[in-house]
Amino acid sequence: MYYYFSCNEECYLKVGGAYFSKIGKSVSGVAIDGAPLIEVLFPNGNCANLNFVLDEDFLSSPPSFATVCDISYGYLVNLIGKKNREGFCLYRQKKVGNTLVTVFNDSEAKISFDSDKKAAIESVDFEFSSVDISPLHISNRTFLSVAFIGERTLLNVYDDEFKTIFSRVCDEYSLRFGLTTTERLKDIAGHKVVTEWDAENGEFLERKREVTNEKDVNLFSLPDRIKPFAFLEELLVGGKYADLLTDELKEKAEDVKAFFGDFIGVTTPPQFKESSDVGVVYKTGERTYRVDYATFTLENGKISNFVIK
Repeated sequence: MYYYFSCNEECYLKVGGAYFSKIGKSVSGVAIDGAPLIEVLFPNGNCANLNFVLDEDFLSSPPSFATVCDISYGYLVNLIGKKNREGFCLYRQKKVGNTLVTVFNDSEAKISFDSDKKAAIESVDFEFSSVDISPLHISNRTFLSVAFIGERTLLNVYDDEFKTIFSRVCDEYSLRFGLTTTERLKDIAGHKVVTEWDAENGEFLERKREVTNEKDVNLFSLPDRIKPFAFLEELLVGGKYADLLTDELKEKAEDVKAFFGDFIGVTTPPQFKESSDVGVVYKTGERTYRVDYATFTLENGKISNFVIK
């Protein structure tokens, strides 16, 4: 089986006791038989070292420091180096209504809730440098919002039982008129997605979405081998994906959308797949993903057919 490894922090990887490679955000691959012990060593000491057995339990239910993606005949394992946070540190404390919310460090980042009726505490698996705690008034209800702000922002919304009912990583957010999130994607067109949300029956639903491009890209001028990626990225964000279809397929645009389903990303194929394949990423569980591979046919620069293998 072929395994690819990456990590948000530079580290050294040992497989079955033998040194394999220095890894980081770029991907390194290796063929592995059996279920060896994997050791992850962080040389600068900023993160705690990791170790795990690369067996079926790990692949099907990875721990909080890893995500696993089934890429067909192999797996992509993304490791998350968690910064060492020694001692106690108070990031933010604020009372919202009758609830005292505290974000602090005690060997790891945590958030606690204390009210007259209930108390709760949980870990925060997100790198942040500041915190904003605010009430959220939406759909005639009041919720509790906590933004963990770093390179990007993790926005969590909690109900009266301190259950997380909304969680999203975004680039900007606003609570001024309900809830609005802004995401800037690092894709071909540089999509900017602004989403307005409503709360209904205990869950948050998308009410309105505005998609714009921050890059001046003419999709039709792209090389044919790039157009399938651009098409899927437009389809993912709800952009003008139909413009890249032939007239015959354009009439079936909704069927095309249903065919691909609820995918979450697009990727290039690994080395053991055809170079013309386009990877379509689906979420399959908690920290687990799957890649299916699509092949596209183009006529006169537009997509006329596609299949998923």
